[in-house]
This record gives sequence, C-alpha cells and structure tokens, in this order.
Amino acid sequence: MKKEILINRGLWEELAPFSIIFGKDGTVKELSHRLLDVWCLGDDEQSIKQVNDEILLSRPFDSPLLPELLPNLTELTVHLELSSCRGRIMRGQLYPHGDEWLFSGFPMVSTIIELEAMGVMLSDLPLSAGLGERLIANETTIASAKDASDQSAKLFIANDILEQTLETFARFVPNKFLTEVGITSPLEARLGSHVESRKAIMFADLLGFTSISEGLSAGEIFEVINQYLSCTVPCIEANGGFVIHYLGDGIMALFPSGNAGALQAAIDMQKALKLCRGEHNHHDFELKMSIGLHEGPVALGIVGDKMRWDASIISDAVNTSSRIEAKTRVLGGEIIVSRAFLNTVKKPSDFMLRGLGVHEIRGRTKKIELIEVLDSLDDELILARKATLSDFNYGVAAFKDDDMYLAMSCFSRALSVDPDDKASQVYLSIIAKSIAKSSY
Repeated sequence: MKKEILINRGLWEELAPFSIIFGKDGTVKELSHRLLDVWCLGDDEQSIKQVNDEILLSRPFDSPLLPELLPNLTELTVHLELSSCRGRIMRGQLYPHGDEWLFSGFPMVSTIIELEAMGVMLSDLPLSAGLGERLIANETTIASAKDASDQSAKLFIANDILEQTLETFARFVPNKFLTEVGITSPLEARLGSHVESRKAIMFADLLGFTSISEGLSAGEIFEVINQYLSCTVPCIEANGGFVIHYLGDGIMALFPSGNAGALQAAIDMQKALKLCRGEHNHHDFELKMSIGLHEGPVALGIVGDKMRWDASIISDAVNTSSRIEAKTRVLGGEIIVSRAFLNTVKKPSDFMLRGLGVHEIRGRTKKIELIEVLDSLDDELILARKATLSDFNYGVAAFKDDDMYLAMSCFSRALSVDPDDKASQVYLSIIAKSIAKSSY
C-alpha cells in the first residue's frame, strides 16, 4: 500500500518556491508565496480565483490553461503566465499528485537583474535548483562579452588614432619617399635607410618673396605661402612626382627619370599659379614663380640622430637643379631645364623650347647647356619668343663660334622685337665686355 508523505507548508515552499497545486477538477488550489509575489497577487481566496480566470499556457502552445488539458501536459516543459501580468513567465513541469496536479518551476529570466526585478533574490533560489548557476554563468558570459566589447572598442579607437598618426606622419614624410627607400610602413623606418637611383629633380621658388613678405604679418605670410602651395603641389602629384622638402617659399620635388612628367608638372604649376592669382587678387602684388629641372643620380635616405629624423636627398644633381632655377633671375623665363634632363624626355618635340646655350653654374667646373621652356608663358610672350627664335639661335651659335659681332647683330635684332628678353640682354652684355676687353 502506497504511503503518502505529508510535508508542511514551509518545507514545500523551500523545495518548490514557485509552484501551483491544481485540484482534480483543474482549478488552482494553492500557490507558493514566491509565485504570488512574482505575479503580484495577494495571499487570499480572491487572488486564487483571479488566477483561475487568467492563467495562460504559452508552451507547448498558446491557450488558456483549461482543466481538460492538464492530463496531457504532465511531465512536459510548459510556460505559464497571467493575462494581467504578461511577461512574468513561469517555466516548469506538471506532475500527477494523487488526484491532483503539481506545477513546479522557476521564473523565465536570463539575468540576475531580471530575477531581482520580480522581487526574487538569487539567495532565495534553492541550492538544488540549476537556475542560480545558470544565471551566474550568464552574468559571467555577459561580463566577458562586455569586457571583450570594451576591449574591441578600445582597439578600434587605438586603430583610429594610429591611422590618424600615420596620416599625419605622411604629411611630413611622403609615402612615395618611403616606397622609394623600400619602406612599406612608417613603422619600418630606420635611421640610415637609403637607396640610390636616378631622378628628375625640380626646384621651384617664388620670385621676390622676401621683399613681398616685408609688408605682411606672420599670419599673412603663411596664408600666401599655403595658397601658393595649394595651387602648385597638386600639379606635381598629378604628374607622378612628390615633394620631398618645403623650403619656405620654395619646393624641392622628385620625379621618375625618363619621362615628361616633371616637365609637364612645371608647365601646369605655372599655369595654376596664374589662375590662382586671378582668384585671390586681394593682395597688391602678384606671385611669380621660377622653376629649374635637372636629372642625375641621387641618394634618398633617412638622416638625423636618435631624437629626430628627417627624409633627405643627397646628390650633386640637387645642387645643380637649384642653381638652374636661380638662372631664371638672370636669363629670364619661367622654366629652365638642363640638357641632361631634356635628354631623358622621350618626346621633347611635344614642348616649345628655346636653347639658351652653355652657362656657368656656381659650384660646377664645367658649363651646362640650358633650355628655356616656353609652354607656360603668356600668349604675347610666346609670340615674341617665336618671332625672334631664328635670330636668337643664330646669335647663340655665333657666340659659341666666338663671332662676337655677328652674335651682337643677332641679339640686337631679337631685342628690337622682344625688348624684355633677358637672355638676349645678358648675351649683349657679355659680348660688350668681351669686345671692350679685346680692344685694349
């Protein structure tokens, strides 16, 4: 004969803190105090009656909990809730209990915060229940996920800072320079890293800017220089070159040897500066620029000490390029190139050129043949240079052959048509001194 074991209310509440006893007719007879609290009910007959009217089954299907369903739901995992207290779901099982049925379960929660929101503390759960362990495990997982998310966010921020740092670094040391030296990332840069190659070297400088700057404030000087650079530097980059140094109001740039990129960049820069003058004509002066181009072997590398590094170029060709640019102040013109440079241009006939003869370059023992590039000049000047080109060329040839009187005649005719031609003026001055010297 089966014996019934009677347990008192207190032990029942401890063993099954969230439970319901259904009578044999399927009506609710008793609810545990914890369940009454979770469902916000009072401990009286009216509350029990309310449960009978409102109890819902949401698993294994949605339906009011009808008495006839109870025999078919035993030992299944079911979800119960009240229509007046939706969201506070009890998950558990129904067991036969004599002529009655017992539901025993726990609140459907995934975090300790959700459990406490129902008025239940973690310590209120029986030790035998796995819910507390699962909630603690969930909290640990959530905390780990949050920590991972925080670490990920920090890594994203650090990565953004690193990218910004590298972008800023690239503004000081161009990436093309590092590539030339064989460095794929600024982090790989090492003091003394260098490479030797042939390059076309450009020097560009604002004419008379020292005098112009005397009438400007420091802020205005920077404004003018940055305006000038913003107009001209994109022309360098668009033609395959890169700036290696900003020299106050000057620019030193490098181009691959053996193409017309440097020459086209020089022409584009002069034209861009003229357009820029038209757009920013609020100053009472005009910015004018001179450009010199040369080609030769160069050594690119990183120099400095342990506290400060700099990208640098070491080459006699660099000094020569600078001296050629300075010759524009003597011989006139906007762009002067060396014969060594022009020999590397595949189709020099694509450009308007005028040979200036051979000239002494400070710092070099041998004279260098120089060529003026006319493409960037104003239309009037181009017409004047073309009109006098024959006389000028004959004059240069006669001067080379030491026929000073013929040379004088040729340059004089050229000046009669183009009186602002500095190159003809220079030749006549040299010829006059030579004739005067020989007459003694």
